[in-house]
Amino acid sequence: MHTTKYTFWRNQKPQQEEEADRSLYFQVDLQGVKPNNTSNMATDADGDVEMTVPQPSECASLIAWVRQRRQYEAKIRNRCTVTGEKYDHIVTSIRNSIEPRILDHLARFVLKKQVADVTDEDLGLAITRRCSALQNSHIPDMDQLFKDKLKMNLRIEDTEARVVDYFVLFDKIVEDHGLGGILGSGRENEPNYDERMKLRCKYLLKNIAPDMLKLEIERLTIAKPVLKKDDIALYEALVERAREQQHYHRLSKEIKQVDKTSINPRTSSSSSKKLVSSFKSKGSQNQQQAGSKGNQKKPEDAKPRAPPRDGCLVCKGAHWVKDCPTASEDDKAAALKRMNDMMNQRLRAKTVRSMVQPGDRAAILNGKLEVPFRADTGADYDVITRRLVQEIAKLDAALVVKRLAVPMEVEVADGRVVHCNEQCEVDVQLLTAAGPVNLRRVQCLVIEGDADEFLLGDRTLKSLGINVDQLLEQLATKVGTDDDADDIPEDDIVGQTTSTEIMERLDVMIDDAVKAGFPQELVKALREAATDELDLWRTKLGADPPAKIEPLRVVLVDGSAPYRTKPRQYSEAKTKFLREYGRQLEEFELVVRNNQSRWACAAIPVRKKGPIEDFRCATDYRPVNKRTVPIAGAMPNLLVVIAKVKGACFFATFDLFKGFWQLLLHPDCREFFSFITNDTVYTPTRVPQGATDSPIHFQNQMQEVFRDMLYDNVLIWVDDIVVFAKTAEEFIAVLRKFFARLREFGLKLNANKSCLFARELSWCGRLIDGEGVRHDPERVAALCSLPLPATAADLQKLLCAANWLRESIVQFARFAAPLQVKLEEAFDGHSRKKRYAEGLTLTWTSEEQTQYREFLDCVARSTRLALPSETATVCVTTDASDRGWSLIVSQVESWDDSMSLTDQPHELLICKGGMFKGAQLHWSIAEKEGYPIIKAAKDLEYLLHRAAGFKLFCDHANLIQIFCPHTEIRKHVRGKLQRWALMLSDYRYEIEHVKGSDNVWADLVSRWLVPARTPHVTVKAVRTRGLVKSRVFDRSMMKLLCGLRWHTLKKPSDAITALRLLVLLSRQYRRPCYFSWRGRCGFPLKQRT
Repeated sequence: MHTTKYTFWRNQKPQQEEEADRSLYFQVDLQGVKPNNTSNMATDADGDVEMTVPQPSECASLIAWVRQRRQYEAKIRNRCTVTGEKYDHIVTSIRNSIEPRILDHLARFVLKKQVADVTDEDLGLAITRRCSALQNSHIPDMDQLFKDKLKMNLRIEDTEARVVDYFVLFDKIVEDHGLGGILGSGRENEPNYDERMKLRCKYLLKNIAPDMLKLEIERLTIAKPVLKKDDIALYEALVERAREQQHYHRLSKEIKQVDKTSINPRTSSSSSKKLVSSFKSKGSQNQQQAGSKGNQKKPEDAKPRAPPRDGCLVCKGAHWVKDCPTASEDDKAAALKRMNDMMNQRLRAKTVRSMVQPGDRAAILNGKLEVPFRADTGADYDVITRRLVQEIAKLDAALVVKRLAVPMEVEVADGRVVHCNEQCEVDVQLLTAAGPVNLRRVQCLVIEGDADEFLLGDRTLKSLGINVDQLLEQLATKVGTDDDADDIPEDDIVGQTTSTEIMERLDVMIDDAVKAGFPQELVKALREAATDELDLWRTKLGADPPAKIEPLRVVLVDGSAPYRTKPRQYSEAKTKFLREYGRQLEEFELVVRNNQSRWACAAIPVRKKGPIEDFRCATDYRPVNKRTVPIAGAMPNLLVVIAKVKGACFFATFDLFKGFWQLLLHPDCREFFSFITNDTVYTPTRVPQGATDSPIHFQNQMQEVFRDMLYDNVLIWVDDIVVFAKTAEEFIAVLRKFFARLREFGLKLNANKSCLFARELSWCGRLIDGEGVRHDPERVAALCSLPLPATAADLQKLLCAANWLRESIVQFARFAAPLQVKLEEAFDGHSRKKRYAEGLTLTWTSEEQTQYREFLDCVARSTRLALPSETATVCVTTDASDRGWSLIVSQVESWDDSMSLTDQPHELLICKGGMFKGAQLHWSIAEKEGYPIIKAAKDLEYLLHRAAGFKLFCDHANLIQIFCPHTEIRKHVRGKLQRWALMLSDYRYEIEHVKGSDNVWADLVSRWLVPARTPHVTVKAVRTRGLVKSRVFDRSMMKLLCGLRWHTLKKPSDAITALRLLVLLSRQYRRPCYFSWRGRCGFPLKQRT
């Protein structure tokens, strides 16, 4: 390879002459030209050495020349920094350092310019282009290239220096072979940056040494895929893992050295002799080894060898078989052969038959011995072989082996049963890709054999939380969770977003839009609308200024004292995370360091899901929230706002990137939301997640930003925004207006959670389109596949999740009632908090299990809800039974007066239902029948306040007279019914009576599968007294009841009927009724309850 060397030197001159002369020459030495050869040099009038060696033109020489040129320019800049000279006056230009003939060639054939017009910039670009290009346009076999040239220098003891040398060597190979365009590092905003990073990491991973470090890093890439596409992350992981392995390597060597000295102690003289002998020549050592062994004498202090534990193999005496006085040589040979054959028959557990290669997983026993291990859920106990016990005993004298009180039987791979008589206690460290796992004082069965694997049994695996049965059950009944619904950062929350990332993501979104059916002729317009506002998109929260929105100003309750929690004790991993987290936020001015703050809430690192030990930060703002005066505001009703998309065919959904972080927090209240880590207090400058006023403030401000678009083309729920339109042209115009509004207020969108077009989209847990709204079928299916709840917490979660669907489930209240009763019984006398509920175990009878399955079947029948139409006829159908009530609101687009209610083409808008509780169970029939009507008037005002009014259908004739809007309220209507009738006076409606047989829907909801009501009768005899007779009182009925004698009643149902009549009359005419026992009943006492 051509080598290039810059040398610059000057003769000694007076200071005045040196300041006047700023010329500096450099010499280029090519292969075959000796450096500092005076025959190739000439001097000018001042005695300075001129460069007379030709300029290099070969690619490899140019690469070296460029490298040396950079060093030369760096030295000149350093000199200028010290002396104050001007860089341009003393640096030798590239043009002047090139031989004239080569310069003429470059100007004519490469740059196609006149020599006088060639500048240093032109030459620099041409040389860089030549160095970055492949020599002769040939792509070498890079696998073989790096295999031959890229080696990790294991002689370097310092692991970090070793990794640095490895990466520097890699970059030198890339540069020397012109592979910069393929494997160069470059900048993130350069094209094909991600592909280059992946290739760099590929070859860096492929040539790691030693093999153990390579294997560990390869496994680590499974848990951390970023190591395959980020050379910085790969470098940090290499340094960390290499340091750990070097530490264990040195420690094991020290242990072995200590073990040797303890087994074979040497005197000081013998040690010195050994030290001296180690410096002898190889020839002398060979001469010593060539001597006869018979001349070698045993040291005088050598101890006699202890006899075997089981005695001689032939006579079982206390001596070795070779010293046996009674055995012949043939007997000794046969005994040794039998022992060797037995040792070769290795005893392995059943999992040995697995396809997993030995050594894939390693464990360290007692911190001394590293062995492969296997996890076997089929083994009840941990198992270790006799051979491993002996190896550990050599390294750790503290190992204790105990005999079992009762021998155990162990079945091995070939079906044989081996008796186990001993056990030992070891400390186990499992080496995994996510880090070491330590187990203390693990009880292991000792079996005879020389297998080198440690078997981890089911008992220990369960102690680690690994239960295969539960994992399989969870896999079969896995319910998807929506972790993206909060604003807590999951990924890297800060950093610089590159334009390459944004363009790639926008390309994916546009491709998805085409697949979803977006018109081909408008794809170009959609792309322009999205890419014209490229600065609106983010994948990381960088140093962006806050949005141009009114800051959040929090007001505290008068007299509130500052709250400052005590610093918490965090683990080393959490401490490291909090420091890096605070540093990143402080770097981008999202927080400021404020150790003088009077307020400080606790920062809580929460571990993320997955095998990697990574965290996200949450802050406990509950003390501040208790002292906060909430701002006025309300979240929109989803069912109301979703109805605005009626008739729309084009939808887009956008997520504001870490929305709360984009809004400014007023300086007057920033200190309230300070949070403390282990050693620092930070005060946020942006709106914090978890504060009482944060979501309402965010919603109010977003509604103000999009005030003229709200509900016409935009729906907002905190940071989730839906844009919709009826035509494609309107949709493009709305998108441009939407993006312009975001730019005006400085808001940023999340490129990873936005969708530019969809026919149907998921918003706030519902699937919506221009015709209706329904729940996600995957969520419904997940709920229906849940097993029987084992604890009260499980049942509580199920009911809360299913309650989200109740408006689209016709019989929800009826089927949920038994489960709600069971939950209340479980909580009776206990706290309802989650940590207590998880400890309340549920037992299910066969009847309750049937009710549970019926409830899940009911959830599976979740119905699509239509969107209200202004031209349709709205129908409200209600009904009630003794125990429950129901109402169904539907619409009929084309009402036909000649058809009955049940024959009309109904579209379901909403359904509601419930059970009567407490005092409601004692209401009159009129009250129970009227309750669902008033419930609809109170809760469904947004559906029923219509210019055309609505039709009200019920099967109770008396309600027609009570609620008829065309007549005055009757005088006899009192109390509750009177108030209810007045509430309906604001509505325009037509009330009609429908036969019970025709009231199919509502009657089905209120009555179907009504649990049998057990009557409660606790009286012995009945009589009435003090009853003032009224003009409207039915005298014949009173005579009948007053003359009733209970001893004549033969059945409990007769008594119940009489009691109900008494109660009904008493309530109807507002007269008291008295009961007392006299005489005996005609039915057995056990039937009176």
